[in-house]
Amino acid sequence: MTVTDDRLHPGPGYWQASDANWYPPETHPGNRLMAPPPVFYVQQRSNNGMGVAAFVCALIGVVIGLIPILALPALVLGVLGVVFGLVAWKRAVRQRTAKGLAIAGFILGLLAFGLSIIGFVIVANAFK
Repeated sequence: MTVTDDRLHPGPGYWQASDANWYPPETHPGNRLMAPPPVFYVQQRSNNGMGVAAFVCALIGVVIGLIPILALPALVLGVLGVVFGLVAWKRAVRQRTAKGLAIAGFILGLLAFGLSIIGFVIVANAFK
């Protein structure tokens, strides 16, 4: 054993860390096998844009369908909601994605269509 910095050197291969302690060769930072960095896989969320469009059009159609004088815009939005909902529903079944908004858009589109028909009847009877 040799003396270095008033401490005993334990032998060849040992190294002195910044805390002034001696460590065996197998613990040297240069001897450690580096683990590969972790790999993260991000799964892309599958969404159905047509389903969202169907839901939004149909919901707005239902809201304005409650006002009889706005029956025409409610009719247009209701038809768009039904068409977009059917297209999105078929696409969701084919691609195995979420179909909840597509179904909701289809049903609300039918409701908006019905409310617009009722609105046309109310407006027509008001002007008789």
